[in-house]
This record gives sequence, C-alpha cells and structure tokens, in this order.
Amino acid sequence: MDGYLSALVFLCLVCAVIALPESSIWTHHVTKANVTLKMEKSMVAQSEILVEIYCKKSTSVGVLWMLIYSPCIEEFVDVDAVDAMLKLLASRELKRPESTKDRISLIASDRATYKSAWETFYCSPNAPAFLKSSSRIRGLGLNESMPTRSLTSNFGVPGVLSTTWDSGAYLFAVQPQALSYSDDLDLTVHVEMRNPDGSYLSAVEFPLLPFNGVMSVLYLVFVIFWLVLIIRYWHEVMRIQFCIGFVLFLGLWEHLTLFAIYETIRKSGNVAPSAVYFGELIACVKRTLARLLVLIACLGYGVTKSRLTAIWFRRCLAIGLIYFVLVMVEGMTRVAQPRFAKSHFLLATLLPLVTLDVGIMWWIFVYLARTLRETRVRCNIVKHRLYRNFSYVLVAVSITSLAFMIWSIGAFKRTPCIENWPYLWIDDSFWQTLFLVILGMTLILWRPTGYNRDYAYSLLDAQSSHDDLDDEEDVLMDRTDPEDIERSLRARPPAENEESTNDKPTLGREKLVHSMKPISPTIIERMGIEASSGPGQENPVWKLD
Repeated sequence: MDGYLSALVFLCLVCAVIALPESSIWTHHVTKANVTLKMEKSMVAQSEILVEIYCKKSTSVGVLWMLIYSPCIEEFVDVDAVDAMLKLLASRELKRPESTKDRISLIASDRATYKSAWETFYCSPNAPAFLKSSSRIRGLGLNESMPTRSLTSNFGVPGVLSTTWDSGAYLFAVQPQALSYSDDLDLTVHVEMRNPDGSYLSAVEFPLLPFNGVMSVLYLVFVIFWLVLIIRYWHEVMRIQFCIGFVLFLGLWEHLTLFAIYETIRKSGNVAPSAVYFGELIACVKRTLARLLVLIACLGYGVTKSRLTAIWFRRCLAIGLIYFVLVMVEGMTRVAQPRFAKSHFLLATLLPLVTLDVGIMWWIFVYLARTLRETRVRCNIVKHRLYRNFSYVLVAVSITSLAFMIWSIGAFKRTPCIENWPYLWIDDSFWQTLFLVILGMTLILWRPTGYNRDYAYSLLDAQSSHDDLDDEEDVLMDRTDPEDIERSLRARPPAENEESTNDKPTLGREKLVHSMKPISPTIIERMGIEASSGPGQENPVWKLD
C-alpha cells in the first residue's frame, strides 16, 4: 500500500499529452504506377474533401479513389491491415476476381462504410483536373450486406470530391495509373480535408485549442499574482519561491506554444514539426524542474534546512540530468508518431522513465514524512502545518489520479474500438489540469507573505542540524524534545528563569513559531517513517516518540 501510494503521488506530473497533430493538407508527387496514396484524419460530419491533380505533361490517366469511414478512431493504425483492405476494395471496384469474404473483415466496427470510384480522364498541364464524386455509400467489414445509401456532395465548389457522412475516422486512398504503357506518370496530387466552417483542425484535437487557451489565461493570472507578491514582499522572499515562479513561467510558455500550434493548424492546415518539438522540449524541462522542486521542498530546503548538503546537491543534479535525458528521448519519440501509433521503441523508452519516476515519487513520500516528523518534534506549528497541508494535497491528488485512471482504462484502453473518441480530450487534458491544481495549492501554501521568516529556515531550527554532514543516513536527532526543555527550565535558578521569560518573543510571534504542546503525528508521517525504517526493525522511528 505504501509503495502504491508513493507511485500515485505525482503521477499527474507525467502530463504526456503532446502528440503529432493530424495533417489536413497533403501534396504528393507521383512518378510510378500502382502507387497508393493514403491520408488519414478524424473529421466531423459534412466535412469536405478536395482533390486536385496537376500533370506535368498531357496524358491519359485513370484514378481509383476510396473514402473509408469507421467510428473507431484508431481504426487505421495497423498499416498491414489497411493495405490488405485497400487491395481488396480495389479488386472489387475494378471488377477483378474477389477474394473470400473473410478477408475484408479486417475492420473492427460493423458500422464501417466506404465510397469508391474509378475514373479516367485526359490530364493537361494547363489546368488542374478534378475527380467526379460518387454518392453511393456501401457497407464494409462485418456488415457488407447493408443497403447502400446516397449522399449529396457539394458539386458547386470546384475540387470538392465528397463530404463526410458521419463523424469519426476517415481514410482517403488515391491510386493513379497511366492508361497507356508507353506513357510515364508525372503528376502531383493535392488533397485537402477541411471542416464545414472552413477550418482544418481535426475532430479529436479541436477541443484542445480552447483548452490550451484557457490554461494560458490561468497560468498568466498565476504568474501575475506571483510576481505581485514577490515584488511586494521582496525582502521576505525565500529561494524556493523563485523556483516556483520559474515553473509557472514554463507552464505559461508551454500552453502558449500549444495554443499557437493548434491555431496555426486550424487556419492553414499545416503542421510545423519544429514547433511541436519545441513545445515538447518546454514540457520536458517543466516536468523535470517540477519533480526536483517537490523533492527539495519535501527535503525541507529553505524551511528546515538552510541549504542542500553537498551529497544531496549532487543527487538532485544527477537525478535531474538523468530524468531530463529519459523524458526527452520518450517525448521526442512520441511526438514523431501519430497519436494512435503503436511502437515497441516508444515502450522501451517509457520503461526506464517510469522506473525513475517511481523512485522519485518514493523519495518524495519518504522525505515528506521525515520533514513532518522533524517539524513536529521541534513543536514548530507553522512549518508543521505547512507540510501537513501539503501532504493532504498529495493524498487528494493520489485518490483523484487513481479514480481517473480507472475511468480512463475502462473507457479507452479495454476496448478494441474507441467509439467515444469525443471524450479523448479529457484524457489528454486531465493531467495538465491536475498539475495546475497542485501548482495552485503550492502557490497558496508557499506564497510570499510578511510572515515568510516564520516559514524560512532560522537558527532556532539549527539545534539539531549540525549533523547534516552525515546526510547519507539522514537520522533525525531529537535534541529539542519539549520534555527536556521543560526539565532544564525547572533546574534553572528563579532569576534566570525570569530573565529568559522577559526575553521571550511576543505572544503572537510565539504562537506562530513554537508551541510546547505535543503535536500528534499524521498518517502520512507514520506510513513514511515506517516504510523507510527498513526490514527487520521492529520499532520504527515514529513509535519511539
């Protein structure tokens, strides 16, 4: 249970939502016969498909085209199955001897349909050639015997070959051929797939455009809020608060980049791979710094420790470098492929990243528990409340993450046909939203205030911190036990006690900093200390208090 909780604590920081966006405009130069051009996109109903053919020389050309629809959004990922299906459909359209009926049952849904036509025309270099539309829709797959139906196309617009008849995944295939064996093919096929409103963003990715716009606005509000607090309490700012501000800036930069990418695709239909790689690079830097930030915060940096010891500084630097390399390899591999592409190499890059992620989460869990115990035995109410509230946030995030993963697996992972694809954007955006929620709670807990000195490391907390040189063991020394302090006060002469009483801080300050009342340990502290005590230890550290 302990390891499982630690693995869930910051699973929401994975945030691997960037994939290669779907293209909407293709231009292919064809010089060989029997070459099948395949273009895939998710589209809503009544979207338009425009096809223009440009010939370099006058020649007679025959073109076979097929438009296949499936409600399963990931239907056309299997390249071999798609090639076999197109080959069989081409044989059917060209009146060749058909194969057995079972071979066409390569498609997952029995509601898949298609349109196809064979057309011959004389192609001239003076003007582009347009294909004629077909209004006949036929069944495919398990339901080949379904009755055909008609669809009216937009014949008023030059180049519009067909309009889509339902929302889902579409595969458009074109196979140009020279009618004369003496003629060589030298033509260019230009294809556009656009929405009914004239935009080009795919149906799956369309909700991500307003989502990234909203996230950009929220990050901008957080950045302005953080800058105002830092400027106002400049002399009270802790170093960890500058790190939080930098993570905020990276989040704003990431979502602005994604918004610009999707807006460019919506208007022009072109995908800029360099912009996608740049957005993934920012996301990798943000993910790395976010983990290091949470780790050093749970170590007590700036709160219970004035600085990171040399050994932990080297550890954090090594962890950050290794994690950044692994997340870069995984991220660049992911964005280089379509959204639903399956790759063994991608899985191989993901396994070491997940392993390191689990290790970081375990350290976060263990050292958060130790910092909770350290602030508790020192009776520092303010700092203990800070880390206690932060632990509550992590527990809430873990429960929310687990519930969402169960829903996501049931909705998208355990079915061979994803028909509820309009909700895929929730699966993408949930982790980004949860990351923002964690960051927002961190802003509230670690916000710059006039009482930052009460949260920051001070000499009052240094009584048991001189043994940090042996940080390899990181054993907490209870040198400020309340009972020891009380016994030492009783042993002093009355005059000395009165003098020490007069030197005490004001009542409000005392309530903010220390309390002689014992603080009960939280469940996170108990679980973390017991889990990190090691096997064979009958008495975990927390039971000795």
